[in-house]
Amino acid sequence: TEEMAKTRCHDELARFSQLGSQCQHLVNQTAESCVTDVKFMDSFEMLSMAVDALTSTCQIQLAADPANYVKNSEGKSVLKPEVSTDICSVTCLQNGQCNKGQCQCNAGFIGANCQLEDKPPSLIAVRRSKFCDINVQPCRTMYFNASNFQMSDTFVCKVVEVDSSGQLLAREVTEHAEFITSTRLACPFPDANVKSERSTKTFQVSVSNDGTTFSNSLTVTVFDSTCQTCDLQTGCSQKANTCHIDGLCYQDGALKPDDPSRACHVLTNTTQWTPPIPPPTTTTTTT
Repeated sequence: TEEMAKTRCHDELARFSQLGSQCQHLVNQTAESCVTDVKFMDSFEMLSMAVDALTSTCQIQLAADPANYVKNSEGKSVLKPEVSTDICSVTCLQNGQCNKGQCQCNAGFIGANCQLEDKPPSLIAVRRSKFCDINVQPCRTMYFNASNFQMSDTFVCKVVEVDSSGQLLAREVTEHAEFITSTRLACPFPDANVKSERSTKTFQVSVSNDGTTFSNSLTVTVFDSTCQTCDLQTGCSQKANTCHIDGLCYQDGALKPDDPSRACHVLTNTTQWTPPIPPPTTTTTTT
């Protein structure tokens, strides 16, 4: 309701705006805009933006008053710290205390602005699909929905190949993760070599903010659709009229790479190389 929106907007501005007391005339204006936004969006997600807007507008107005300036160590006039550098973000004030511009986190929170819970990130889902067809895209970068992570020098992804039971098949590869938004990230992937080693490979992926403590794992399967089809319901299976020989995909009629005397003949065998099928014989009759 409108009354609820008014209450929330005024409470939020009073609680988190460090400059509200110095720009009281702006509080009511900002609150009115906040109520309009809440009603339009039918959501309270805009509240922190209202606080940021109030702080920015107030700083601009305070900067126009010479009384709000002091001399720094170099003798230059600068805005007083209490209206400039001592201001902290809304996120900081939600989960910590602001001490002269430095955010001091409450118990259970970490990060420059106390925006993270004191626990590893959480991978929520692979974006688009957990199956990546090497014939459609390179499969060298995979995207994830996630939470509780931040961009830093120690923000990394760990990728390791596993078998169907989750046992490790290769050494872990750790590389820098890509921060996209506060709910999206990307992990670089090694070359799966599904065209030369094995037509289907599954990788276990996890992420870490500090390079030491990692999130839960999600799996991604890279496959060769020449002879494989993969989906969430049935997993991966061999396509009809194709060969799956020595772990790799071949189309009907494909010759064995190191022995052209043998080939994939789906009518004869779809899992082993076979000799060429002799051409049909024809007989001629004489009269």
